[in-house]
Amino acid sequence: MNENDVKEYMNNIEFQMNNCQHLFVKLRKGLYYSGFHSTDYGNSPHVVVCLKCGLTNKYIESSFEEKEVERLFRRTFPYYDGFVKTNDKVFREQFNHAYRRGGKEFDNRVFNIISDELWGFKKPELLYKIAKLINPQATDSEIIDIMKELYSIETPLERYEISNINQASELIERYKNTRSRVLKDNSSK
Repeated sequence: MNENDVKEYMNNIEFQMNNCQHLFVKLRKGLYYSGFHSTDYGNSPHVVVCLKCGLTNKYIESSFEEKEVERLFRRTFPYYDGFVKTNDKVFREQFNHAYRRGGKEFDNRVFNIISDELWGFKKPELLYKIAKLINPQATDSEIIDIMKELYSIETPLERYEISNINQASELIERYKNTRSRVLKDNSSK
C-alpha cells in the first residue's frame, strides 16, 4: 500500500459518489430541538446512507465519542481514512445547501429516501446489491421487502463475514429456497 494507491482509491470513490443517482435509507432519525426563543429552535438531519454508492453523513453527524473512536481507527487504516475524507467532502458539496438558518435547521426532503423505516443493518448497501441481483426489475418497495427477508435469514456469522456479492451465494440460495417453499405452500391452498 502506497500513497498513490490511496489517492487513486479516493478518486474512484469520489467519481462514483458524484455520478450516483442516490437512493438513501435512514440509519437514525434527525432530532428536533427547541428553546426559549424562535432563534433557538432547529433540527439536525437524518443520518442516511446511499444504497448504491455508500455516501453517508454518519461521520459528520456522529457524537464526540464516536468521532474519537473513528479518529483512532482512521489512523490505522489509510483506505478507510481516505473513504471518510472523500465521503464527507462529497456529502458537503452535494447537500450543504439543505442547511438553513445558519446551520440550525436541515431540510431532510433533499434526500431520496427509499423507506421511512429506520435501518439498523450493518451493511444495507450490500443487501441492496444482493436484492437487485435477485430481482433487477423490482420496485423500491419490493427491494425493501427482499432486503428485510435477506436480513432475517442471514446468520450472525454471515452478517459479520459477507462483504461482497461473491461471498453471498449461500445466502442467495437460501433466499431462493425460502421463496420457492412459500410459493409452493401458497399454491397448494
